[in-house]
Amino acid sequence: MRKSFTTTRRKEQTRTQFRRRRRTVDVAYIPRVCPAYNLAKAYKTVIRNFEEEFRPIGVSPTQFGILVHVAISEPVTAALLAEQLGSDPSTVSRNMESVITRGFVNSRTGKDRRERVYSLTEDGRTVLESAVPAWKSASRRALGGMRKSAWDVVLRDLRTLSN
Repeated sequence: MRKSFTTTRRKEQTRTQFRRRRRTVDVAYIPRVCPAYNLAKAYKTVIRNFEEEFRPIGVSPTQFGILVHVAISEPVTAALLAEQLGSDPSTVSRNMESVITRGFVNSRTGKDRRERVYSLTEDGRTVLESAVPAWKSASRRALGGMRKSAWDVVLRDLRTLSN
């Protein structure tokens, strides 16, 4: 007994639809679970708070981070600073130009001519000290109503991701 053309065609359409459905990826869940997307979105929101708070002082969040790390480890090499900032030495060199030009950081040659060593100037210390209250305010705003214990967990997990 022969199958009708219509029945055969329906079966073939069903098989094709099934194959298409299997190949189609449901991407709606990706923004909810993607680490890159969610960390980038959080970063953008948080960095805006810091930019607003630091604007009257005249430093960027990146410059503030540099001043903090130079103050912690001075005199500090470009390589150590890059490690502390989670960056590469070429990026640190580019970012250092602005704080050196503004007179916040001194730069000198290290043990060999290729090594750079940085330390804060008096102006750098003054700017850093005046930026700390803005940093505290931006931190409070960024964390909103988050409990300290919840932030401690997030911070621990972020450190795990960045190591």
